[in-house]
Amino acid sequence: MNLEDAKRKVKEELHKLRHESREGISRIAFEIEHCDPLLWLRSQDFQKCIYWKSRDSDFVCAGIEEALFIRGRNFFSYKDIFSEIRRFLSTAHLEIRFYGGMRFPIKNIDSEWRDFGGFYFFVPLFELINKGSKSYFVCNVKTPIKDMEAILKKLVLINTHIDSGQSITPMSYILREDIPDKDEWKKEVKETIKEIKKNRLVKVVLARRSSFKLKNPFDPFSLLADPKYKGERAYHFLIKPSFHAMFLSMTPERIFLRRGDNLEAEAVAGTRKRGVTEQEDEALSLELKKSRKELTEHRLVSELLRKKLASICTTFQVKEKETLLKLSYMQHLYTKFSGTLKRGVSDSDIISLLYPNPAIAGYPVEYALRKIEEVEEFDRGWYSGPFGWVAQDCAEFVVSIRSGLFVKDTLYLYSGAGIVSESDPEMEWEELNYKIQNFTSFLRHDSSSA
Repeated sequence: MNLEDAKRKVKEELHKLRHESREGISRIAFEIEHCDPLLWLRSQDFQKCIYWKSRDSDFVCAGIEEALFIRGRNFFSYKDIFSEIRRFLSTAHLEIRFYGGMRFPIKNIDSEWRDFGGFYFFVPLFELINKGSKSYFVCNVKTPIKDMEAILKKLVLINTHIDSGQSITPMSYILREDIPDKDEWKKEVKETIKEIKKNRLVKVVLARRSSFKLKNPFDPFSLLADPKYKGERAYHFLIKPSFHAMFLSMTPERIFLRRGDNLEAEAVAGTRKRGVTEQEDEALSLELKKSRKELTEHRLVSELLRKKLASICTTFQVKEKETLLKLSYMQHLYTKFSGTLKRGVSDSDIISLLYPNPAIAGYPVEYALRKIEEVEEFDRGWYSGPFGWVAQDCAEFVVSIRSGLFVKDTLYLYSGAGIVSESDPEMEWEELNYKIQNFTSFLRHDSSSA
């Protein structure tokens, strides 16, 4: 079945639901011939959209418009958010997912993040899903249906002619601004190291925002479709809450995956860039695995995670210990845990316990958050916040790093570095640069427009 045929079938099924009086979320799904969800999404022109690719690419979803949503502008309670999601899912089809995210837990909201608010989750009205080798066209609809005509109009507007081009042309920018700049960064790092040596803190993750005034539009869809990223072991997601704002991430870091009472969680901390040659890459990998600083950072995260899992699991084990997670431009130390949850532990309990962790904030976490709020002169927004999906009997969340925010003609890139007593300000600055290289490798400075 092709997409046009699937659209006609969905329309027929929607008409059958016209008089459905029971409250719930219904799902209409048809298997179709293979179709790339990312390229399908790129061909659409809707105000709201979502894209999610699992780390191993065994599940990919592109969604447009809202069947229903929850959102809040201000700071939030994890318990309240998940309770509201669970209320809707209690009467939903088992495969329906809420997708969305939450901001980093600091309370100031700058203008560039206004469309995202404190949290935003939605069930897409229409989805194109790849599950394994199969593709599906899906319509999710809340019943009783209040405005059938609006849904049918959106169905008609779905473009079935998909542009298969995957090449990306380097984009030009007119101006770059870093907050903090290099001199200010070095000063902040040196002052933070002094505090660490006074035993007030063990680690603080300081971040930088790099803004690029673009000369022409940047295509985030073709960026995600680039072959060097498409096959790497990272989660890819983007969310567009309005026509002029979009947040995109290619993150290696999972907070947790829950299937029933089975839980997986990870420590991803300790970083080196990838080598240009195989020999250089091997040398950098060995350097990472033997670095006292990087091992200290990683074990701080993994040992704290171990203690926290002991409080919510009946049993748990280490599946992989201090192995390497290699991406296109980066490599990280990686430890994976799996366990069985105690009875009554909820998703809000899990995320409240595991996030934020020392890899994304510092340690002790509460004091590190205060330091970040005191030092940083920009709003992290959803950068390094939790993003993921929730279904009836499973949920998964990742950390929104390796990320960019597109607002009109400006691209904001965010990166952070873990500051400990052995940190070198110059090396940490370089780490910030290669953590945004997945974006900056496609950017070119146009000095003629400056």
